[in-house]
Amino acid sequence: MHGHEKKIVKEVLSHKRSIHMLYKGIRLGIILKNIAYKSEETLVIIGCTQQYIKKLQNSMQEALKNTKTQRKVKIPREITIKTTSAQRKRIYNEPGTVFVNEHIFLLDILKDNIQVSSGLIRVVYAVAERFLPCTKTMMDFILFGFNGPINILFEWAANKSFADIAMKGYFPASGVFLYPAFRKSVIKAFGDLEVNEITIPIDPHRRQIQTELMELARKVKNIGNNSGFREYILKTVASLEFGLFLLHNSPIERFLQYIRDISDISHVMNQLVKLYGIPDTIHSRTVVYQHILAWLNLPEIEIILELSQEISKEEKAFPKKALLQKISEEDALIFVDQPEITRNQEIDPRECYGLDSVPGRICSSQKLISSIHTHLSKQGIQAKKREKITETRNNPKITKIILMNHSLGFLRKVNMCRERWNKKGVEFSVTIINLRDSSEELNYLQEIAAEKDAFLYGIGFKQNRPEAIDKNLYTKEPNNPNAPLLEIDIRELRSSLPLYLAQKFNSQFRLEFKQLPVGDYILNKSYYIERKRIDDFAGSLNNGRLMKQLQALDYIRGSGYLLIEFPTETKISFMSYTNRLQQIDLTSKIITLLETMKTTYIFYSSTERHSSALINALARKPATEITSHKAQSPAVIEALISVPGVNNDNVSIIFKRFQSMHDLITASKERLISALGEVHGTRVYEFFGA
Repeated sequence: MHGHEKKIVKEVLSHKRSIHMLYKGIRLGIILKNIAYKSEETLVIIGCTQQYIKKLQNSMQEALKNTKTQRKVKIPREITIKTTSAQRKRIYNEPGTVFVNEHIFLLDILKDNIQVSSGLIRVVYAVAERFLPCTKTMMDFILFGFNGPINILFEWAANKSFADIAMKGYFPASGVFLYPAFRKSVIKAFGDLEVNEITIPIDPHRRQIQTELMELARKVKNIGNNSGFREYILKTVASLEFGLFLLHNSPIERFLQYIRDISDISHVMNQLVKLYGIPDTIHSRTVVYQHILAWLNLPEIEIILELSQEISKEEKAFPKKALLQKISEEDALIFVDQPEITRNQEIDPRECYGLDSVPGRICSSQKLISSIHTHLSKQGIQAKKREKITETRNNPKITKIILMNHSLGFLRKVNMCRERWNKKGVEFSVTIINLRDSSEELNYLQEIAAEKDAFLYGIGFKQNRPEAIDKNLYTKEPNNPNAPLLEIDIRELRSSLPLYLAQKFNSQFRLEFKQLPVGDYILNKSYYIERKRIDDFAGSLNNGRLMKQLQALDYIRGSGYLLIEFPTETKISFMSYTNRLQQIDLTSKIITLLETMKTTYIFYSSTERHSSALINALARKPATEITSHKAQSPAVIEALISVPGVNNDNVSIIFKRFQSMHDLITASKERLISALGEVHGTRVYEFFGA
């Protein structure tokens, strides 16, 4: 391990609450492994992939066989959705390393599966691009809800805010660490990045395609002002950015086909249907998705296709491939730094990026270490840790590594790997290919500048951070036994409202998190609230799901509350989400809903503060008793109301006249008509008879 890596391990284990801002390309897996080895408490690690968990488990099994120390090394365990509550409580109370994802760990906090009173549980949260992506709302809830030692290992990324996490986690100045602090220690930490750089100019046609593609991505982002389709917008922008990667790192035919595929209306509609559930119809194309489909008619797409076709007529090999054919050798290692969108896919870089006829071994950046080890083993080099190679079977020459493209983090990994092997007597030469004036060159330079600015900001943040920060201890059971009871559905945890309520009503309300059969929030077992985002609300109205939910709620309680939430950055208006035709359609459906569900109250909100005001008002109302004939399973009620001919007016008759669901299904037509009337009885009979 490097000196600063050992220092990180020591500081994690010696601080109760700390956040460590780490440089791009840090060996986070090595650091976590050493924390797990040295920890003598229950160490909970959040954010690791299955691949890393298996790797560490195998490593500790080997250590257990070969250890000469008195302390027994325990094999890391993993908590999954299949692990029972009793098993979880036992695992959390035993020393050793525990892997868990953030969703399960948050549920364990809220369900009291974790006891931190002993002070023997430490949480290490890994936030890095090669680890599982973290959900902001869940991470904030864990930082608030967990009262024990917690340490965050934060690898810098342009799309994540270090300061936001540091403030949400109540980290004092003494618990904020930065590696490196971007002074002279940068060179000491990495050494000089000695590489051979070959620069080639970008051809005029590709330059114009690049310009048009970047402009297209910018316009698609602007469509994102319609937040109802934000997820699709993000996916589309990521697809266009991957198109830039293919433009510079694959044959033009591959790029051309990719652009045709992602701009095909059938492909786009398939994505929209998967994300939002509204079927592909003329109405959905011309009304529902009209605004979001507008990017397919932008002139940039046609220009990109025409220019690509012109290049394909003349180009035999794309520029990087032509260069590799000249400079590469049979024993060279050529690495392709894969974009994030493809990192979870198993691909053959040679075939995928059209690098046939290029001498050397084509490798993915994800397999850097294993590729180098395999290459050296073929030359007879097999060195153990801390062993310096003095003689080799084949007297190998300098190994040549070529980076077809590179990011800042990947270049650092290559350099650190080279330094480790240099100490063992094996030399590497590293060559990078730079495409002048390309988006790759621009992104690399911007990444260097942004990382430096982030660390300089971090230094100022640490200097201005107070030495002591009081954190309100999260409690679900206030001292007042008559405190209002707020039940929250666990499926709501991905939204920001549960965390806001837990913080606002901490020590004032009794909070229970469970999977509710009906409603999203329940006050004092009397007042049921169904929360819907405006986009989800529109979809639920269209497919009839919301009406069934409210009818079931109405039957159980006699009244319910529908909370419709709008994005915080927009005013409360349907026009912010829909066009004029959709607004008329939504308004008419809301009027129908109010006429049908006369005991349902609708509230609109654009902030958590407004939503919490409704809950606070209901908490002050007296609780009501559930009448015996309404004490039925909400799931059964909702299922019954979904049957044609059954509504909230006659569902109580069904419970009185029929002993079970089987009795209802097998009932004769005459019996159903006698109970429900001619029209409703016939519809129920025909439904079950069909």
